[in-house]
Amino acid sequence: MASGDYGAAYILCARALALTKGTATGGFEPDAKLSRAQMAAFLARLWRDTLGRTCPTTPAHGFTDTDTSFAADDIACIYALGITKGTTDTTFSPTRELNTAAVTLFTARLLNRADPGACDLTGDELAKAAACLTDRNIAPDTAEAAAYDTTPRAQMAVYLVGAWHHAAGRGQPPEPPAKPAAHPSPTKTTKYTAISAGGRHTCAITTTGQAVCWGRNNAGQADAPAGEYTTISASDEHTCAVSTAGDAVCWGANDYGQAHAPAGKYKTVSAGGLGFGFGEIGHSCAVTTAGDAVCWGANTTDQELYKDHGQAEAPAGKYKTISAGGAHSCALTTTGDAVCWGAYLDLGGFNFLGQTEAPAGKYKTIDAGGRHSCAVTTAGDAVCWGDNHEEDLDPWGSDSRGYLGQADAPAGEYATISAGSDHSCAVTTAGEAVCWGDNDYGQADAPAGKYTTISAGSRHSCAVTTAGDAVCWGHNTYGQADPSAGKYDNVRTGAGKYTAISAGWGHSCAVTTAGDAVCWGSDGHGQADAPAGKHATVSSGRGYSCAVSTAGDAFCWGSNDYGRADAPAGKYKTISASVFHSCAVTTAGDAFCWGYEKTELPGGVEYKTVSAGTRNSCAVTTAGDAVCWAHNRNGSADAPAGKYTTVSAGEEHLCAVTTAGDAVCWGNNTYGQADAPAGKYATISAGPWHSCAVTTAGDAVCWGNNTYG
Repeated sequence: MASGDYGAAYILCARALALTKGTATGGFEPDAKLSRAQMAAFLARLWRDTLGRTCPTTPAHGFTDTDTSFAADDIACIYALGITKGTTDTTFSPTRELNTAAVTLFTARLLNRADPGACDLTGDELAKAAACLTDRNIAPDTAEAAAYDTTPRAQMAVYLVGAWHHAAGRGQPPEPPAKPAAHPSPTKTTKYTAISAGGRHTCAITTTGQAVCWGRNNAGQADAPAGEYTTISASDEHTCAVSTAGDAVCWGANDYGQAHAPAGKYKTVSAGGLGFGFGEIGHSCAVTTAGDAVCWGANTTDQELYKDHGQAEAPAGKYKTISAGGAHSCALTTTGDAVCWGAYLDLGGFNFLGQTEAPAGKYKTIDAGGRHSCAVTTAGDAVCWGDNHEEDLDPWGSDSRGYLGQADAPAGEYATISAGSDHSCAVTTAGEAVCWGDNDYGQADAPAGKYTTISAGSRHSCAVTTAGDAVCWGHNTYGQADPSAGKYDNVRTGAGKYTAISAGWGHSCAVTTAGDAVCWGSDGHGQADAPAGKHATVSSGRGYSCAVSTAGDAFCWGSNDYGRADAPAGKYKTISASVFHSCAVTTAGDAFCWGYEKTELPGGVEYKTVSAGTRNSCAVTTAGDAVCWAHNRNGSADAPAGKYTTVSAGEEHLCAVTTAGDAVCWGNNTYGQADAPAGKYATISAGPWHSCAVTTAGDAVCWGNNTYG
C-alpha cells in the first residue's frame, strides 16, 4: 500500500484507533472485498474498543450461522445495538460480500446509536443515510454512498474514520476521497486475437483490431485509445500496443516516461514495471520492424535506494520478440537465443534472484515476469528461471519466504507461456491451459477448454479460446477478471417486444407492445409490482414507479415518501419518477412537478416530454430542443446541441434520442451508463447507474450497472 493509494491515510488511522490489526497476510488487503463478518468486527470495535461503550446483551439474535465466525461476539453486539437484523431471522451470512449501500446504512445507524438524532433516517432510509454521511464528510457523495456495488476494505476504513470523528465529538472530518471506479469490461460476444493480464486490469485485441481494456483504471491504464492494433501488453498501471501502421502507442501512468513511446515502426511491444509499495515503477520495451530492441521508462527500482538495474538498456542485436518484466527484460534473437538484462534488488552488482540468467537453448517464445522468467523451447518444453518464492523486499531473507513454485514449469509440450508476478501459465500444443505457482486468488486454476493464447497477470489470468472468447479467472476486485456478457461489465437485455422502458434505482419497468407494464429487479417497496391495466408509458424512480394509462391517467405505486407517488388528477401524455419528486406533461403541453425538493421548469415554453432526475431535470420542447436545469455535476446539465424526441435524467447522467434515432448520453460514466451503444432507438431511460432503451425493432437494450439484474 502506497501513501497515495485510495484510503491509505484512513487505514493507518483505523489501525491507530485499534479498529483493525490487518489480515492474516500481514497487510491490510485494501482492495479485498468486505464481508459482513468483517463489517461487524469493524463496527463493534468502533463502538466497544474505540468509543469505550458497552455492547448490550439483549436482544439476542437467533442466527445459526455465526457460532464459528471470528466475529461471533461482534455480530451479537451490532445486532443488539439495532444496526443489523441479519439476512433472515436465522442467518447473518457472515462470509457474504457487502455492498456500499449496506455499509452506509449500518454506519448511519451506528452514528444514531452513538449520538441520537445524528441522522434522520425516517422515510427512505437509504437515501437519508447517504445524505447524512455525505453532509458529514463521511462519504464523498450520495451516489457512492447509495451504490449497490461491492465494498473494498479500504472504503470501509474511510467510512469508519469519518464516523469516529463525529461519534467521538471531534467534529467534521476532512473531505473524504472517492472510491476509484472500475473500468467496464467488454462483451462476451466479441471475439479476440490477443489478451494481456496486467496488475489489476486486462486488455485485449478484437478480431477487428480494436483495443479493449477493463478493470482498474486509476491511472488511465484501461482507457484504450481508438485505432486498429496488432498486439497489446498490460502492466500494473500502464498499457502499450502496436497499431496496424506499426506505431507504438502507450497510455496510463507515465511517471518514469514508460508511456512515452518513441517514434518508429514496431512489430511488438511489452509494458512492464513494479507495482508494489512505490506505485508503478514502469518501463516498456519494443522490437522495431528492423529487429532492433528499444526500451524506455524506469531503469531502476528506486534511484534513491538502489543502483541502476539496466532493465531499460536493451543490448544491441536483432530480435523477434521482447518482454518487459518487473525490473528486468528479456528478448529472443532472430536465431532463437534468449537474452535477458536488468535485475531485481541488485544491491551488490550481481543478479540475486537469477531472473536474467536465461539457460542456453533455442526458444520460440519468452516472457519476463515479476521476479522470474519463462520461455518455450523450439521443442515445446517450458523452461523457467529466477525467483521461486513469495515476494520479500529483503533480498537476504529469501530462506524465510514461502515457496510458491512459479518457476517450476511442469513437463509437457507447450505452444506459448506467460510469467506473472508469482505464478505462471502456458498453453499446451493440444490447446489446454496450465498454470502453476501462487494460487491465493485462484489465478492458477485454469478452467478447462481449448486456448490459443494466455496471459498471467499479478493476481489474475486471462486466455483466448480457439473460438475467440476471452476467459479470465482469479482476483477480481476491479472487474479485471470479468469479461461479462453484454457491452459492459453488467448488462442485461430483456426478452420480449416493448414500446417503452425505464431504468430505476435497482429496478426497471417496461411497457409491452400489448400495453402491459412489466417490472423486474429490487422490489422492497413494491416498486416492481406493476398494476394490471393498459399503459402508454412508464417511469421507474427510487422505491416507486409511475405510469400513464392509455386513457391519459397518471398513477404511481411503491413508496410514497414526500408525496412523490401522489399523482394529481388530470390527463397526461408522459410522466417521470425520480428520487424525491415526480414530473409530468399534460396533454395541453404544460409541465409541472410534485413531491419533495421538486424542481421548477422554465416557463413560457411548450413541452412534449419531461424527465425528473436526482440533481437536475430535463425536458424536450415541441421544437425538439433539450432544456436542462438545476445542478450541473459532471456536465449533466449541459445538453449537447441537436434535435431530440425524448430525454431522460438519471442520478448524474442523462440520455436522449435524436430525431435521427441515435442514442446520446452525457454526464457521469462510472459504470458505462453514458456509453450508449450504436443503433436506432425509439425511446430511452437513464437510471442512477444504468440506462435502457428500446430499438426501432422493439428490442430492449440496457447497459451500465446490473447489481439487481
